This record gives sequence, C-alpha cells and structure tokens, in this order.
Amino acid sequence: DRYCEYVNLPHVIVTVGLPARGKTYISKKLARYLNWIGINTQGVFNVGEYRRKATEAYKNHDFFRPDNSEAMAIRNKCALDALEDVCKWLKESGEVAVFDATNTTRERRKQIHEIVVGKFGFKCFFVESICDDPHIIEANIMEVKVNSPDYSHMKMDIALQDFEKRIKHYELMYEPLDEEIEKEYSFMKIFDTGNKVLVYKHEGHVQSRIVYYLMNIHVIPRTIYFTRHGESELNLQGRIGGDSDLSERGRHYSFALAEFINSQKIEGLHVWTSQMKRTIQTGALINAPQERWKALNEIDAGICEEMTYEEIQVKFPIEFAARDDNKFRYRYPRGESYEDLVARLEPVIMELERQANVLVVSHQAVLRCLLAYFLDKSAGETNFPLDIKKELPYIRVPLHTIIKLTPVAYGCKLEHIQIPIEAVDTHRERPSNVTIGRSSEEALYTRGPNKLIRHKSYPGRSIEYRKMNKPKEMTYCALKVYKVSINCHSDKRGPSPRSGHRCVTDDVNLYSFGGYNPSANSNLDSGPLFRELWKLNLATKIWTKIETTGPAPRALASHAAIIYCNHLLVFGGTGIPFGVASSNSLHACDLTTFEWQKIKTTGQKPEKLYGQSICYADGKLITFGGTTGFEYSNAIHSLDMKTRKWTELNPKGSKPLERYRHEVAYDNGLMYMFGGGKASENFGFEMIPAFDTLNCKWHHIPSIADRAFQGAEAQNMHTPGIPCARKYHSLVQRNQDAYMCGGYNDVVVFTDVWKVHLPTMQWTRFSCSLLQPVFFHAATLTSTGCMYIFGGVTQADQTARTSEVYRTWVGVPSLLDMAWDVILNCVPDISSVLGRTWLQLGVPVRLVESIGQRAHFA
Repeated sequence: DRYCEYVNLPHVIVTVGLPARGKTYISKKLARYLNWIGINTQGVFNVGEYRRKATEAYKNHDFFRPDNSEAMAIRNKCALDALEDVCKWLKESGEVAVFDATNTTRERRKQIHEIVVGKFGFKCFFVESICDDPHIIEANIMEVKVNSPDYSHMKMDIALQDFEKRIKHYELMYEPLDEEIEKEYSFMKIFDTGNKVLVYKHEGHVQSRIVYYLMNIHVIPRTIYFTRHGESELNLQGRIGGDSDLSERGRHYSFALAEFINSQKIEGLHVWTSQMKRTIQTGALINAPQERWKALNEIDAGICEEMTYEEIQVKFPIEFAARDDNKFRYRYPRGESYEDLVARLEPVIMELERQANVLVVSHQAVLRCLLAYFLDKSAGETNFPLDIKKELPYIRVPLHTIIKLTPVAYGCKLEHIQIPIEAVDTHRERPSNVTIGRSSEEALYTRGPNKLIRHKSYPGRSIEYRKMNKPKEMTYCALKVYKVSINCHSDKRGPSPRSGHRCVTDDVNLYSFGGYNPSANSNLDSGPLFRELWKLNLATKIWTKIETTGPAPRALASHAAIIYCNHLLVFGGTGIPFGVASSNSLHACDLTTFEWQKIKTTGQKPEKLYGQSICYADGKLITFGGTTGFEYSNAIHSLDMKTRKWTELNPKGSKPLERYRHEVAYDNGLMYMFGGGKASENFGFEMIPAFDTLNCKWHHIPSIADRAFQGAEAQNMHTPGIPCARKYHSLVQRNQDAYMCGGYNDVVVFTDVWKVHLPTMQWTRFSCSLLQPVFFHAATLTSTGCMYIFGGVTQADQTARTSEVYRTWVGVPSLLDMAWDVILNCVPDISSVLGRTWLQLGVPVRLVESIGQRAHFA
C-alpha cells in the first residue's frame, strides 16, 4: 500500500451517487472551500462535460441504457480522459482535484482506485451522496438538470420525463459503497443532504478537513447579507483599524440599513456583528437576534493601527512596499495578514453554511475574505473562481452598500443594494511600483483623495433615503418663546406657582393636574401639594379651576400623565413625605364630565414609585423607571388597556441604568428614554436607550449632533451639538419629532430648546431659549405644533417657583393657524364676541367652538 507511506500527497476526491443527488453541488462547493483555505484545487473535472464535448447533441435517455454498448464505450472513454487530466494536473502542481461523476458501480470505482493510488501513488477519497427525499430530488431536477445543455432543445415537461428515465437506467446498475466489500477504500456517505453522515477510514489532514466541511453544508433556501459598518470617524480621517464610533453619515446609514432590513420581513433572520463599536452601532436598530463575533473583527494592523497610508509610508516605507508586493501573505508587525484572517474566519464560514438567513455586519478585509469564499463564475462578477492570493485583498466592498447573496444551483447570485448616503471611498488598488526604493508619490499613487462615494438609489426607497442623505438646515418658527398673557377673567388669576405637576392638551384646552410648592397655603387638605385640575383655554387664555367628582389621585407630585380617549390618565407619583406616600395606581378623569375614577387592575403591578414615565403603544400602557425616594428602578411593565392586566416585562439586551424624572417618546415600535438620573447623577443624550415594544428588547441608539450649532455654549457641552446631561426637563412629541426644553444637572438650570428626529436621532438646537431657566416644569404640544410650558422651579436652590405660561411654535404653522393667532392677539377679550359674528367673518366652526362659543349662537 504505497499511498499509506506518505502524508503530504495529492488527493483525488471522487463523487458517487445517482443523478440529481447533489454531487456537482458538493463538488463545486468543496473545490471552492479548499481553494479558499489555501489548498491548491483545480476546480471540478466533470465527466458530463467531457461526454458533451465528445458526442453529438444529446437525443434522449436511451444513451444511458445499460445495454447500449456503443454509448457505454463512449462514457467509459470520457471518464478515463477526465481521470487522466486529473492525474496529469496533480502530477504537475496540484494538491486536490475533484472527479465529478456518478461512479455507481464497484467496477468503475475499482478502476479509478487502481489508477489514482496504484499507478500514480495519490490518495483517493470517495464521497457518496444518497438521497431518498422526493422533494429534494425533484427540486434538484427542476433547478439544474432540465436546464442543462442536454435539454436545451426540449420543452421542460419532456425534459423532466426524459431525465427521470435516465435515473431509472442508473438505478439498475447502482451499487452503493460498502465497507465490507470495498474495505480498502477511504470514503464518506452523506444521507439526505447532511441529515446523517458516515465516515470510513479517512486518512490525514486534508480528508479530515473535507469531512468536517461536508458535514456542515446544507441545501436549505436562504439569503446571506453582508454589509460593512457605517462610515466611522476614523474613515473620515483616512485611518485604518481602530475602534471608533460612527460618523454622522454612518449613523444615518445605521437607520437606513435597519429600515431596509426590517421592511424585508426576513423570516428567522439573525444578525452577526464584530465586537467593535462601529459594527454594533450599525446593526443596533435591526429587529432580529444579534450575536457578536470576535472572529469578525477587522484585520489587526499591529503597529500601523489608526495610521493613515501616508503616515505608514513615512514611518515604515519598507513594510508598506512589502505589503503592496504580497498583500495576501503580508503580516503587519504585531498584527495579521489576509492569510491569517482566512484561517480566523473558517469557523464563521462553517456556521454560515449551517444557518438560514443571516446578516453579517463587519469590516472591509473581513468581508473580502468571506466574499472570496462565496463568489464564483455564476456570480457574474469578474472571472471567479478568483486567484485568492492576488485578487482577494482587492475585492471592492464599499461603505453604505448591502451585498445580497442568494445560493443558486452551483454558486451564488450576487446583488449590490446601494443606500444613497455618501461615504468616503476606502478602497486602494495595488500600485504599479511595489519595490522598496519607490518614491512616496508612487507608493500613494492609487490612494487619491479621501473621496466620497455617491450611491444611486434603489427602487422603492429612494425618496426616504435621499432625505437622509444630507440633512439640510430647515427654517423653523421656533425663533422666539412668548409669554402667554393670562386673561383677567381667570379663576383666582390662575393656578399658584408649582412644580412636579403634569400637563396635557386636546388642542382646545391645556389641562394641568397636581404639583408641589412648599410655600403653598397650609390650609389645603393636601398640604404643600395641589390636588386640583386646572384648564387653560388656548384661545381665550382663561384659566378655570375645574370642580371634579370621584376619587382623584393623592399622589400629586412627579406622577406621569397622558391624554387617552378624551381621558386624562394619571399614574404613580408621590404624596408627602416624598417616596413614603408613593403610588402605583392608575386614575382616569373624563374631560367631558370631569369625573375621576380609579382603574382596577390585576397582574404583576409595578412597584410604588414616583418620577416614572408612561407611554401608550399598540393598546398597552408601558411604564419605565422611577424611584422610591431611596432606590431607583429600571423595571418596565405593560398594562393591557382592554384586560386591565399588568405584566412585568423581561426584555432582551442591555438594560438602561436605573433612573427617574426622565422623559419618553414613541415611534414605530420603539419607546425612547431621554435623560433623567438619580439624586446626584444625570444621564446624557449621546446614546439613547430604546425599548422595542414588538420584540421586547432593549436597543441603545447613537445620537447625531447638530453640527451647525457653534459658539460658547456648544464648547461647554460634553459633546458639542448634543444636549447636556440633565433630569427634570420636559419632552413632548409631534409625529416623528420630539422637543425638549429646560431641566437641571445639579449645577445649571437650563433654558435651551432642542428637537430630536426620532428615526435618525438627529438633534437640532433651536435659536430660541426659554425666557427664564426652569426645571420640574410641565410642557404639552398641540397637533398644530405649538408648545406650551407651564410652571416649574426657576432657581437651583429650589426656593422659587413660577406660574407663568410660555409658548413657542416648533414647526411651521398653517396659514389658518397663523391667521387665527393674529385674531387672538388683536382681540384680547375674544370670548365676548358672539359666535355668529365670527362665522360671518369666515372663521371655521371648530375655531369658533374652541373659544367656548356654539356655532349656531345668535
């Protein structure tokens, strides 16, 4: 047994099996894999191709009849010709060749073994594919066989019938591999595309790798998506490696990527990212299970990490030239080579072969290696299979592009989906001069400027993404904050100064409930707390204290409130002493009858807290955070508004820190948490926690700074263009924008006004400011875009409170709203004018009724 005497011998992999059992599929994948890991494999020697070249056009299945001696002689000769070419190639330079044919008889296998092992001294390994699943066989026939050159002149139904008869002819002669009869052979059997594998007498390292690989492949329909991280801050500087955050455009891409992937509704999708910040940030918003792979980290550039190519040329010109000379095998000092990277990525390839639908968010060098594995001639891109050593390091993998791979018959269909968000071009071609003595100009010739890639849009999403492409400065009406002049006819001239209250609006009235003032009249039954509901008519500017009925809440400070189905909902909060008299009750006040009721609820009720938030989303009331006065919470609960049952949620993902007096906004299944803190701690706005209500999962979404905001105030910020950390602020929402003002960070009481666009988390600092610093205030926003701010604490020592009302337009009002605003300002006592007068002047009915007049009033 001469072949047993040596280890490092060329191998012939011989397929065995009936037609339509996936032999050619296995052969092509195996050859591609072996080339990828650096074993020189000359593709596949397919006997069918030899037969088609040697004979006239295929006529019908009779050619494969066992008793067709003439055809049998042709087939045997073609097989021997192919085997001769296999051995010739291995003798010259090859390491592995794949001999792809049915090889269904023991006689044929014996002949092959004698030639390969006995004559040439190579190693021979048989791979038999056995499949009895009619669905797999039928799919294979339909996808591959009836479209082969043999049937180019036939209709599909006739071709299908002919091929089925061809299989019958092979079945008459088929003799499966047998470890008793053919015990001198090394082989493996694959049953039903990998459901079961039998390995017999495999020899050496190469055969072990083949067995390991073939045990992992499957033929389940699936799609693989590759994308690089969004543009990073180091990309903008032309630096390689590092672990930087996304740039502003990179953050835009993370939102665009999530919108695209989520819209595809890909069944069973899993997201794999590296452990580096820029890939994690890029995939953060995708609604799918996510895994972090160290193997997917970018190639380690060693001593050249975070350097530009220009700096590498200046400091290490010899290294730079050596890298250009053999980029695949060049290893950065104390770093890695592409060859090392391929070895590191082999487990990733194995898992990709085992998985269904996967999105891989990784890096340029990593994705080059993965693409080199998947791409072949069927991809329609260059002349694959590629020369790994020369071409792999130069595969183009642009930023802000999704690469979609769909496995087809013997390869992968490749699609590039370009998201039209600009990014720098990080691709560098191989210079023509790679010698050590070259000049800097020659070394950097292919680099060019750090230019932008401008992608075209793809069908169906162009408008939305073009808007994200380059955020434009908009002109808002929020150029000034106005003090609301309260009508002298108000009850008691309006509510007393207060803090810790809440406001809502129905576009006609502003409603304020509760509040606290240590200087309040001690004769009140609630002490320094206000157990009262006030209404401010937005047209007449008249405050009215409403006489309510029913059991009003007693937790009157730092509660949470929303308007829901013409009811004011109030949840949680605290009485006196703070924390000890906290609540987990839900009360509702009908804003027509002004009757309070305590809502009876069941289930896992939240802890009694104050300073929590509530949000209505898809039939549920969701509450997060709060404090007992001693401890802080990051628990999240959901109340089904139909069943009135509470559920404590246990989301996946990294929980936000415990907090109170934060604010929330909701958009497209995500509940965003803004700011808040603890007694002496304040949370910032660089990374926004978001609760995914659809998948019960936490995300942490990076913010995008307002780059246009400059000046001394910006320089004092932790991150210029993003609001300073704070608590006790207000935040209100209109459509997909939220507006924040005021707040306190234990040092400064703020007057700034900000907008954040929820889909992109882009901040914009308004040019206006509040007329006085304020925190523990309340704000509300009409559907037409007018924000009202009421009450709050005005000094850091908390000794002064206000009862002033301010307003500002946060969006461009309609012409109707502008005209009505002018009328309201010109007619101070507008409620004294009869409704008929307004109607005759052309004022719409809804505006007349908003001032308390009936439209038919005579």
